Formats: sequence, structure tokens, C-alpha cells
Amino acid sequence: MQFRIVDNFLNSEECKMIIEMAKSRLTPSTSWNVKKGKSEVSNYRISDQMFFTVGENDFIRCIEERIADITGFPIENGEGLQVVHYSQGGYYKLHSDSFDLEWPGNKSILNRGGQRMITVLIYLNNLYSFGGETYFPYIDLEVKPTEGRALIWYNVYENGSRDPSTFHEAMPVLRGEKWIATKWLREFKFQ
Repeated sequence: MQFRIVDNFLNSEECKMIIEMAKSRLTPSTSWNVKKGKSEVSNYRISDQMFFTVGENDFIRCIEERIADITGFPIENGEGLQVVHYSQGGYYKLHSDSFDLEWPGNKSILNRGGQRMITVLIYLNNLYSFGGETYFPYIDLEVKPTEGRALIWYNVYENGSRDPSTFHEAMPVLRGEKWIATKWLREFKFQ
């Protein structure tokens, strides 16, 4: 798995600003059901989420520009910045951010910009030792939520095939709450 960790990608004030902007727009999180070819709420993922539109305001645009600079992918290839809130006990079981090209149910989502090439996950608060780690079991990598830290990884190999080592899970939050922002960068312009 090709990844990097960038501490202080966002400062504390920026993290708090994203959280405040997102709070009133949260709805129960969904996950992609490959068999049905649609997003749905399930106990596979217990959290709340919202999406900013691309370039929604100057602040979000500034973050998108920073992500474009560090990844080399243009802003228009990115999905809207997603903010996720995990309350105590919240989690997301083992999953991949990339799409299996063999599943017919993924055709509609792939038509919106191709494969998810890169994931940029930004932790918006500290959890210290209270769970909420991002865990990649196939490479035994565990990343602790640290305010402002960006975890960036490639979901595919150079030849474009899915990298199975990128399967990951959000471990349960043992105490407090966890906030993250995620940006997925597609192969082509996202529609």
C-alpha cells in the first residue's frame, strides 16, 4: 500500500471551522451496497455524515486546492468533501474506498468519474487512546486520530487495478467523539 501521513495538514482553527459548518447538516451515514448498486443506511457503518459541494465557499475551495497541490490531482476530479461524525460506539467495518470493476452494481458510480484513485482522510479532532483508529489489517497499519493529520493513500496500483491492502476500518470510538473529513479523488472529472 502506498500511503503517507502529513501532520498539521489543517490547523486547529480550520478543523473546528469544518466541524461547525458540518454539524447542522449531518444525516445518518450510508455505505455502498454493491449488489443493489446504491448507497444505504446499515449497521455496517454507525456514524453521521454530510457532503460539501465542490468549491462550496472560499474556505472549502482553499482546502480543495491544498489537497490538489499535495496529490497532484485536479480539484474537478474530487468528490465533495465529506465530513463524518462518530459518536461513542460509532464505527465503520472493513471496506474499500475503490470500486470493484467486475460488479455490475458499480457501473453507475463509476460513470460519475471512474475509479477512486486516492483517498485523503483528515482527522478533525484528537481521540488520544479512546479508539477510533483507522486500521488496515492486511498490512497491520493503525493510524490514531490526531487533529489536523492527513492520511493519504492510493486505492489502486500503477496499472489501475485495485490494491486489496487498502481495505480498512474505522475502529469503534471508546469514549468521546471522532470527526473526520474525507476527499476521494477520481480517475476523471467527477460528475
